[in-house]
Amino acid sequence: MEDSDHPQPQSLTDLFVSFTLLALQGFGGVLAVVQHELVERKRWLTREEFVEEWGMGAVAAGLIIATGIKLASALKSNPLGIPACIALSAACFVAIALLRWPLAYVVLGLGGAGCVLAYRRLKP
Repeated sequence: MEDSDHPQPQSLTDLFVSFTLLALQGFGGVLAVVQHELVERKRWLTREEFVEEWGMGAVAAGLIIATGIKLASALKSNPLGIPACIALSAACFVAIALLRWPLAYVVLGLGGAGCVLAYRRLKP
């Protein structure tokens, strides 16, 4: 982006405010909003630059999946048991990927439910 002729953020404040507003629009699936804002509206990036810079998302997703696979063996000692953990994971996937619910609500709802269930099972 060094020798580009498209607009740049006017200041660090402009950059901060723009990304803060993007972050406030949702957790997780905001890629289309980010693309619209940075490429079409502000023109800070070309479509090619956007794809190149944001194509690292696939790498990040791969790392998250790999970490999940490594942590799966810890489910054997989880107080909820493997079936409940799988059910919570499936519910999380459905809520975020299929129903497109905001991540914050899903984490609070299902995370809270998981904590309550684990507490009940651990309670003497």
